[in-house]
Amino acid sequence: EAFGIIGANNMKLNIEQSLKAMGSDWNFTRFNMEIYQRVNTFYKRRFIPNALDLRFNAGTYLGSLPVQKNGTLDAALGGFTPFGAFKAQQYLPYEGASYIALNAEHNFRSVPLELLGIPNVAKSGLSVIVFGGAGKTWIPSEQEAFFNQNLGRLPNTTGDTIHSEV
Repeated sequence: EAFGIIGANNMKLNIEQSLKAMGSDWNFTRFNMEIYQRVNTFYKRRFIPNALDLRFNAGTYLGSLPVQKNGTLDAALGGFTPFGAFKAQQYLPYEGASYIALNAEHNFRSVPLELLGIPNVAKSGLSVIVFGGAGKTWIPSEQEAFFNQNLGRLPNTTGDTIHSEV
């Protein structure tokens, strides 16, 4: 997973199978995918070049998925939020049996501040970061009925496609 200066270029694919014939209470197959990609953009010859980080994650299912197997789109945790979370959403992630999201973050490092002529900014560790994302979650009608009957409310879903701040 991408984290700060390190970045990542990888893909994760998970498939989970549950069968009543094997002793489970449920019949479902769940699919999840996560792709991280880092692209060095400007000032590539610097020790730590400017970089664009991308994260694509998605999940869906076949069969009858129990609500505890729903996936989430991460939300902000407070003062520090890792890359790939929807920073405008505080503490409560978006939930869904199916979900899809694309997050992007470009770290310009100290270059914009250097261009403004601010002295010693490169040594200070200050960076200019621009980020954003879009995502959507879905829950099936049988889960809607379960939530309404048992909890009197639906989980925190996106409803429509959401866009995080830039």
